Amino acid sequence: MQAQKIKALFFNDIPRFAKYFSETKLFDKLKRVAGKAAGEILLPILRLFYVMKAPTTPIHRKLHIAAALGYFIFPFDFIPDFLAPVLGFADDLVVATTVLKLVSKYCTDEIEMQAQRTRKRLFSCSK
Repeated sequence: MQAQKIKALFFNDIPRFAKYFSETKLFDKLKRVAGKAAGEILLPILRLFYVMKAPTTPIHRKLHIAAALGYFIFPFDFIPDFLAPVLGFADDLVVATTVLKLVSKYCTDEIEMQAQRTRKRLFSCSK
């Protein structure tokens, strides 16, 4: 039931969350959370980022992705990340996996490898 509330919150306010997205803010947050319990969120977020950068991804899907990435960056989402670091990323994971399902056909093997490489680099930098 919580997942449905999170999805409704997200899809009802896509423009609001999209405005929080910036590549710099995204990678700043990814670097901050890479060494923490947020490891499971890194790969879905990176997949979304690289799908958004792909020229074959339609604009309307890029908007959904920008909103999901903005939601991840936004500190006061459904479950604030700083209040409960492990639990705080659960809502981000729901949003990221929901949007990934929408854009899965644009997630190529090359994008997957790029996301894996970046995740590995982020983890090695966090140690």
